[in-house]
Amino acid sequence: MRDLVARTGDGELTVGAALAATAALRQAADQKLFELVGFARDAGASWSAIGDALGVSTQAAHQRYGPRPASKAAGAS
Repeated sequence: MRDLVARTGDGELTVGAALAATAALRQAADQKLFELVGFARDAGASWSAIGDALGVSTQAAHQRYGPRPASKAAGAS
């Protein structure tokens, strides 16, 4: 992460570097959440329990982390 944070000559963080670092952290956190939700589902956790743990509704958890619909191109023969 340190390489994402550029500093100006006087040691201050640049706004761009701070934004880039925050975006990288968010992406890593999102990837980890998808992974952990998958582990929870494999272990038998309900969408309700996952939603409760994430502080969202059952529907919101399922919509965000549930299986992705197959693309139309994949279904075409």
